[in-house]
Amino acid sequence: GFFRVFPKYEGNKPVLRGAERVSKLSGRKYAAVSDIPVVFEGYGTCIMSTSRGVMDGEAAKKANCGGEVLCYLW
Repeated sequence: GFFRVFPKYEGNKPVLRGAERVSKLSGRKYAAVSDIPVVFEGYGTCIMSTSRGVMDGEAAKKANCGGEVLCYLW
């Protein structure tokens, strides 16, 4: 699969500084609610595929559901 990203800017600087794909076909990474990663000491987020849909790590914690970690954004 793929993600389509539409960059957002504040002034001339992009809001999104970087991204890293975590789960790949060769190896998927799963996280329980207690193991949802903190990205860049809270300045970033992870995108997860859960049983309730695709959401960021913070929303997954609030929904109390773990899942597959797709990517990190910062």
